[in-house]
Amino acid sequence: HYFTAVDPHKIINAAEEKARLLQEALPEFLSLYDQYKTRPTVRFYEGKKAMKMILDEILSEAKELFAFSSTDDLDNILGEDFQNYVKQRAKKKIPSKVIMRDTPLAKVRQQTGVEELREVRIIPHSYEHHSLIYIWGNKVAMFSLQKDLNVLVTESQELAQFHKTMFDYIWNTLPSGYKRVNSN
Repeated sequence: HYFTAVDPHKIINAAEEKARLLQEALPEFLSLYDQYKTRPTVRFYEGKKAMKMILDEILSEAKELFAFSSTDDLDNILGEDFQNYVKQRAKKKIPSKVIMRDTPLAKVRQQTGVEELREVRIIPHSYEHHSLIYIWGNKVAMFSLQKDLNVLVTESQELAQFHKTMFDYIWNTLPSGYKRVNSN
C-alpha cells in the first residue's frame, strides 16, 4: 500500500459539496423532524421507585390533575409516600378531580378533599379495578397497582385530550359531594 497527500483544496471542495447537498435536503429533514415531534412518546417503568418518580414529575409539571383511582390499593402500596405527595400537591396549589371506587377510604378522601384541593366523585364498588390513571397537560400515566407495579406514561396532546374527555363524561354522570348521614 502506498499513500500520498491530497491537495487540501480537494478536501475543502468535497466538504463544501456535502454541505450543499445537506442544505438542499434540509426542508425534507425538517419535515421529518416536525412529523416526529407530533408523534406520541411512551415510557414504561417498574416498581415503587418509578411510581414515586412519576408523582414527582406530576408535581413539577401539572397545573391541574384528573384521576381514576383505586385509593385502597394506592394507600397499601405507597402509603406515607403518597400522603407526602398529596401534601406537596396541595402546597403547590394543584387541584385534582378524582373518580374513586366506593370504599370506606374513598369516602374519607371525599370528606377531606377540600383541605387537600381534591374533589372526589364515587363510582359503585362493582366497577372493580386495581389501577390509577393520572391525566395532566399532554400526559397520561397509568399505574398498575397489583402484581407488577408498573407505570406506562404516554405524552400526546391527542391521547391526553381523549382521556380527559372520557374522564369528563364519567365525572358529569356522577353525583357530586359527600353527604353526611346523621347517626341520631
